[in-house]
Amino acid sequence: MLHIAKTIQYTLKLVLLIFLLGGVPQVAWTVERTPEVRVLIDVSGSMKKTDPKNLRQPALRLLVGILPKNSKAGVWNFAQSASMQVKPGVVTEKWRKWARQRAQQIHSRGLYTNIEEALIAATVDWQKPDHRSKRNLILLTDGVVDVSKDKRKNVASRERILKKILPQLKQARVKIHTIALSKSTDEELLRTLSMSTDGGFVQVDSADDLERMFMRLFEKTSDMDTVPLQENKFKIDKSIRDFTVLIFRPIGKKDSTAVVSPSKKRFTFKKRPSSIEWHQEKNYDLVTVSNPDLGEWSLDAAVDPDNRVMIVTNLNLKVDSLPNNLLMGDELVIRSRLLQEHKTITNKKLLSLMHFSVYPKLNKINLPLVNLFDNGQGKDSFAGDGVFSGTVGHFTKPGIYEVNLMVVSDTFNREVHHRLEVRGSPARIEVKKKETGFETTIHVDPSMLRSETVSIQLKLPDGQSLIIPQAGELEWTTIIPVTYEKQEITATLVGTRFNGKEMHIDLTHILGEAGNQVLKVKLPEDIVKNSATAVIDKKVDKNQHQVMDEHGKSDEKTDNKNNDGLDWVNVGGVFVIVNVLVLILIVIIAIIIKKRRAKKGVSNEADEVDIEL
Repeated sequence: MLHIAKTIQYTLKLVLLIFLLGGVPQVAWTVERTPEVRVLIDVSGSMKKTDPKNLRQPALRLLVGILPKNSKAGVWNFAQSASMQVKPGVVTEKWRKWARQRAQQIHSRGLYTNIEEALIAATVDWQKPDHRSKRNLILLTDGVVDVSKDKRKNVASRERILKKILPQLKQARVKIHTIALSKSTDEELLRTLSMSTDGGFVQVDSADDLERMFMRLFEKTSDMDTVPLQENKFKIDKSIRDFTVLIFRPIGKKDSTAVVSPSKKRFTFKKRPSSIEWHQEKNYDLVTVSNPDLGEWSLDAAVDPDNRVMIVTNLNLKVDSLPNNLLMGDELVIRSRLLQEHKTITNKKLLSLMHFSVYPKLNKINLPLVNLFDNGQGKDSFAGDGVFSGTVGHFTKPGIYEVNLMVVSDTFNREVHHRLEVRGSPARIEVKKKETGFETTIHVDPSMLRSETVSIQLKLPDGQSLIIPQAGELEWTTIIPVTYEKQEITATLVGTRFNGKEMHIDLTHILGEAGNQVLKVKLPEDIVKNSATAVIDKKVDKNQHQVMDEHGKSDEKTDNKNNDGLDWVNVGGVFVIVNVLVLILIVIIAIIIKKRRAKKGVSNEADEVDIEL
């Protein structure tokens, strides 16, 4: 009996321990997922104007060239209907060769723009989630949903995309990345597809930027390892089996690019050994070197921020999934680790020689450097588990952010590039003066909020409040008496985002004055204080990889009060509850055993048990 009691006690305490630890070291339970990319390319007749040089072809060849080996990919062209150009399969050298050849099938002769059929054709086998796969869809178009001369059919097709196809793809955990190759594109549709699946959206004013856009979207779809490229120099360490360098070239300088080895050997497209693969296009070079010499390599080419050095290695820098879309007030937390042979490195001596740092930018303007730590404080769950964590801060300004994570040591360097967009207001207020009063309409952006969750309250200058009725799927309208002219009104909007978070904003407007809309996003003071975009008077010591204040002191906080690890008050409460449950179960079992023994004629003295908690 005593043995049974102790077994139950230890079992329940083990359950408690698993409960406490289960959600914290999330990285340890992360399953490596195979990147899978499917590309949909618009080949309708309008592309003759938006892409007259047919730069979609070299852009696709670039993507084909940088896709990691053993990832999966497929390509479709679409216009009136969708046509599979490259069957989805594992990326091998044979697959690359075939895909590059099929890129020549991209044209501009199609009729209509049947985005609905393209989405269906490319995802017919993506109906259910697959934890083994990291699914991404890249959609390139210059138009709107156009399936017929009958506008009603076009509207119905667009409606099916949003109401039927999009929910199915979200359920299947597909991220949709969209490229708008024209200002006349249905931006609202493309943004909704991207933001509701946390994919990327890019607006390209010229097809000349297509290759760069494909490269940037590729970084969102794959976990390709890279090394830092600084002033056209990069280091190759002994763990690297081969590297591929992407070099964007100024127009008209086709033969000017060279790759220089540590021994100062110079390689070009025309002068290189057979062991170096060199794919050259009009605007870029893609060079792969197998079994490279160790040391510092360099490029004899124009310095370009979009150049990349991608590597194949058994020493990988991994980062927990980063968002592609945020709203003002959101916080960005980064957790990263080094893997060797797919196992997190926890050797303290080795890790002490490394610096994990994040270099954020807003619209190409440098923001304060952020250090990541494995000290069990702040956003870091456990000290010494090999996971380096930190926060870039809350975002209080909209724009395109670059978040580059770099690990630096004396023997090797690694880097991860990531771009994300921080959006501003999910709604806008429009006021028109009419004879009956001021017609006030709130327009909601469906790419930022789930419109079916939105409710809006209007506060008048005299303190009165009223609920604005919904006039259309994305519009809320009411009439305000002219007696409130020249006075301020406030519309408070509450709704739910696609990630499940609630949004609460205020829109203010002075009636009768044009262009005076003011957006007020309700942000707590601590969010503003910890803003990632705040102007901070701090110096960056690149040698020490620390943010220093004006007195030269480190800004890293070690106050245990800010520890965001386990809540020990709640832990103690759970521990007490578990022990009470243990006691109750032991008593119940004791009673059951006592009754059974009594039936068998066992004496009461033999039934006495010494229970020890």
